[in-house]
Amino acid sequence: MNEKFKCPSDEGFFGNQWRKLILSIILSCIILIPMISAPAAATDEPQQGIQIKGKVTDSESQAGLPGVNIVVKGTTIGINTDVNGDYSIRVPDNKAVLTFSFIGYVAQEVTVGNQSVINVSLQTDAVAMDEVVVVGYGTQKKATLTGAVASIKNEDLMVTKNESVVNMLTGKLPGVRIVQKSAAPGAYNTIIDIRGMGTPLFVIDGVTRDQDYFARMDPSEIDNISVLKDGSAAIYGLRAANGVILVTTKSGSSQNGKVDITYSGNYSTQQFLYVPEGVDALDYMLLRNENTFQNFNSNYLVRQNPYFTQEQMQPYIDGKPSYNWMDAIFNKNTPQQQHNLSIDGGNDKLAYFMSLSYFNQQGSYSSGDYFSDRYNFRSTVDAKITRDLKAKVSIGAILDKTSMPTGTGWSTYKAAWLMRPDAPFYANDNPEYLNGDAGLLYDQHNMIAEINSDIVGYTINKNRRLNGTLQLSYDIPGIKGLQAKGSFDYALSLPDNTAYKKTYNLFLYDSNKDVYTSTAKNAPSTIERRSDINYNTDMQMG
Repeated sequence: MNEKFKCPSDEGFFGNQWRKLILSIILSCIILIPMISAPAAATDEPQQGIQIKGKVTDSESQAGLPGVNIVVKGTTIGINTDVNGDYSIRVPDNKAVLTFSFIGYVAQEVTVGNQSVINVSLQTDAVAMDEVVVVGYGTQKKATLTGAVASIKNEDLMVTKNESVVNMLTGKLPGVRIVQKSAAPGAYNTIIDIRGMGTPLFVIDGVTRDQDYFARMDPSEIDNISVLKDGSAAIYGLRAANGVILVTTKSGSSQNGKVDITYSGNYSTQQFLYVPEGVDALDYMLLRNENTFQNFNSNYLVRQNPYFTQEQMQPYIDGKPSYNWMDAIFNKNTPQQQHNLSIDGGNDKLAYFMSLSYFNQQGSYSSGDYFSDRYNFRSTVDAKITRDLKAKVSIGAILDKTSMPTGTGWSTYKAAWLMRPDAPFYANDNPEYLNGDAGLLYDQHNMIAEINSDIVGYTINKNRRLNGTLQLSYDIPGIKGLQAKGSFDYALSLPDNTAYKKTYNLFLYDSNKDVYTSTAKNAPSTIERRSDINYNTDMQMG
């Protein structure tokens, strides 16, 4: 059973006005430290100009606001109001604009003009102070939040387009470190930690999930994300030692029976940066000869002959084209696309939300055989059964598939760089015979073959995640704020992997005999399929 604790109000011991005063003092110190440490000659404060004075008050209480920042726009001329909210500042001319700003209030700008006294009444920033942040098993207004909690809403998350929600959080939440290890299709192994600690606990709609589940979620179905960094996470126990990432998905809204149907889609391209460029065949031969010439051990006493003769280099000097393996193996740009269809509607008795998404990311192989597909589905129904009893039913599904040629991965680029620019793609330039004498590695390689699933086989990894959640809440009659809650979640994971290794031949051409000799690769052919069934249940009462 989960017990809830409510933090006592801080109004009596540490009221709003005192809190604002202390925050303003801290902010004033941050602003004034550089001014104090800088030499007097560095200030922009004019010796001549217009003297402006006035008072800054709260629009509701009409009390003076201490520590309000007043800056001449576009300059470093600034001052703070005193304990009574009064100020006095000298501006360059009557065209100057004064900016009044204070934590928790809406900033104002006033043009001086012919005024010598400017009184300003600041309005409370209701959006910032009344914003609700998810904390543990409940919510709390941002204005009364004392723990180290960071949050982000859907509209801020959607600014960045990426295959992984984890990567979309990069740079948006203070204290959260994210390192993307790979941009390959279907690679969701991003490192995420809070304040340098280990992997945090992921809680999605009150149910514990793993990072892989969160990374594969569609951003369109997420309403907000909160990060608990310190004691705020203690309610989740030992598992929350590295912090907690709370995810709240979208729910239906009461629209008096109206239905909103929303479609969003985007198409983008990715490009590899800082990829080393190779040399053409002539430069390769010259460099290889230079390497032979500079090898002291091989040239001791007797000078070694050049690796390539003048006769071998002459055709390339005369204009014979080189073989650009990088261009033949990889595409310059790789596309990705994402589509989402959502339905939102309901009334005061029943509200529903449904989201269906599709994501596709292509790899850089020119064969097109390296790609990833992902389908996301989420449906949520909120029902008011009686005045005090409410129910919520959620269904989620994530189906993703990654397909790649057998044996390819991070080493493919390295092997491609070691393909010789003087070696043809096919033996004797005959497309029926893959050249087996093209690489600088000890073993024979032909990367045009190795990126083609029809030649080398394929590896297909499928992940199917299904979950259903039922939540009930009952407001205890006669006791305001006291509520009984219960939930049950059933989650099913069905990984399905297939690995097919196919034997193929590489050929060497003997021009003297006009004969092709073959070498078998990937022998013998094998096929393996592995499927697991994993399920988990979660029951909570409180």
